[in-house]
Amino acid sequence: MFEKMIESESGTRAGDRGRYFLVSALAVGALFITAVAFSLYAADFDLGVSDLEISRMVAPEIVEPPKAEPAKETPQQTSTKSAEPTRTDHIAQIDEHQKTPTAVSVTPS
Repeated sequence: MFEKMIESESGTRAGDRGRYFLVSALAVGALFITAVAFSLYAADFDLGVSDLEISRMVAPEIVEPPKAEPAKETPQQTSTKSAEPTRTDHIAQIDEHQKTPTAVSVTPS
Protein backbone atom coordinates (compact mmCIF):
# COMPACT_ATOMS: atom_id res chain seq x y z
CA MET A 1 0.00 0.00 0.00
CA PHE A 2 2.75 2.48 0.87
CA GLU A 3 5.01 1.28 -1.97
CA LYS A 4 3.39 3.60 -4.51
CA MET A 5 3.37 6.65 -2.26
CA ILE A 6 5.10 9.68 -3.71
CA GLU A 7 7.49 11.19 -1.24
CA SER A 8 8.33 14.86 -1.47
CA GLU A 9 11.73 16.12 -0.43
CA SER A 10 12.35 14.77 3.00
CA GLY A 11 15.02 17.30 3.99
CA THR A 12 13.70 20.88 3.67
CA ARG A 13 16.26 23.46 4.55
CA ALA A 14 15.64 25.75 7.53
CA GLY A 15 17.33 28.67 5.74
CA ASP A 16 14.53 28.85 3.18
CA ARG A 17 11.93 29.14 5.93
CA GLY A 18 13.94 31.83 7.73
CA ARG A 19 14.35 33.87 4.55
CA TYR A 20 10.61 33.56 3.82
CA PHE A 21 9.76 34.65 7.39
CA LEU A 22 12.14 37.63 7.17
CA VAL A 23 10.74 38.83 3.84
CA SER A 24 7.13 38.46 5.00
CA ALA A 25 7.88 40.22 8.33
CA LEU A 26 9.50 43.14 6.49
CA ALA A 27 6.53 43.39 4.12
CA VAL A 28 4.01 43.40 6.98
CA GLY A 29 6.09 45.95 8.94
CA ALA A 30 6.32 48.26 5.92
CA LEU A 31 2.57 48.05 5.41
CA PHE A 32 1.97 48.82 9.09
CA ILE A 33 4.24 51.89 9.07
CA THR A 34 2.60 53.10 5.86
CA ALA A 35 -0.86 52.70 7.40
CA VAL A 36 0.17 54.64 10.53
CA ALA A 37 1.68 57.48 8.50
CA PHE A 38 -1.40 57.63 6.28
CA SER A 39 -3.75 57.72 9.27
CA LEU A 40 -1.79 60.63 10.80
CA TYR A 41 -2.06 62.67 7.64
CA ALA A 42 -5.70 61.70 7.11
CA ALA A 43 -6.77 62.72 10.63
CA ASP A 44 -8.59 66.03 10.91
CA PHE A 45 -6.97 67.98 13.74
CA ASP A 46 -9.17 71.07 13.61
CA LEU A 47 -8.70 73.74 16.25
CA GLY A 48 -12.08 75.34 15.78
CA VAL A 49 -11.43 78.24 13.42
CA SER A 50 -14.53 80.16 14.51
CA ASP A 51 -13.08 80.94 17.97
CA LEU A 52 -9.51 81.56 16.85
CA GLU A 53 -9.39 85.12 15.65
CA ILE A 54 -6.07 86.93 15.90
CA SER A 55 -7.78 90.04 17.30
CA ARG A 56 -9.12 88.03 20.24
CA MET A 57 -5.80 86.36 20.89
CA VAL A 58 -3.66 89.52 20.78
CA ALA A 59 -5.96 92.28 22.01
CA PRO A 60 -5.93 92.86 25.78
CA GLU A 61 -9.09 92.36 27.73
CA ILE A 62 -10.89 95.56 28.67
CA VAL A 63 -11.04 95.84 32.44
CA GLU A 64 -12.93 98.57 34.25
CA PRO A 65 -10.92 100.32 36.97
CA PRO A 66 -12.14 99.55 40.48
CA LYS A 67 -14.35 102.20 42.04
CA ALA A 68 -12.70 104.12 44.83
CA GLU A 69 -14.39 103.66 48.16
CA PRO A 70 -15.14 106.86 50.09
CA ALA A 71 -12.78 107.41 52.97
CA LYS A 72 -14.29 106.79 56.37
CA GLU A 73 -14.08 109.68 58.72
CA THR A 74 -12.57 108.75 62.06
CA PRO A 75 -12.82 111.05 65.05
CA GLN A 76 -9.55 112.74 65.87
CA GLN A 77 -8.14 111.71 69.21
CA THR A 78 -6.52 114.44 71.16
CA SER A 79 -3.77 112.78 73.05
CA THR A 80 -0.34 113.96 73.88
CA LYS A 81 2.37 111.82 72.39
CA SER A 82 5.88 112.20 73.59
CA ALA A 83 8.67 112.59 71.11
CA GLU A 84 10.64 109.80 72.80
CA PRO A 85 10.07 106.26 71.62
CA THR A 86 8.62 103.83 74.14
CA ARG A 87 9.16 100.11 74.40
CA THR A 88 5.97 98.20 73.62
CA ASP A 89 7.36 94.68 73.98
CA HIS A 90 9.51 93.19 76.71
CA ILE A 91 12.58 92.54 74.56
CA ALA A 92 16.17 92.93 75.69
CA GLN A 93 18.23 95.59 74.00
CA ILE A 94 21.25 94.56 71.96
CA ASP A 95 23.77 96.36 74.15
CA GLU A 96 22.34 94.93 77.41
CA HIS A 97 24.05 91.94 79.00
CA GLN A 98 21.71 89.13 80.02
CA LYS A 99 22.65 86.58 82.65
CA THR A 100 22.82 83.11 81.13
CA PRO A 101 21.05 80.46 83.22
CA THR A 102 23.34 77.75 84.62
CA ALA A 103 20.70 75.10 85.27
CA VAL A 104 17.29 74.09 84.05
CA SER A 105 14.55 75.55 86.19
CA VAL A 106 11.46 73.57 87.10
CA THR A 107 9.81 76.27 89.15
CA PRO A 108 7.27 78.48 87.44
CA SER A 109 8.52 81.95 86.74
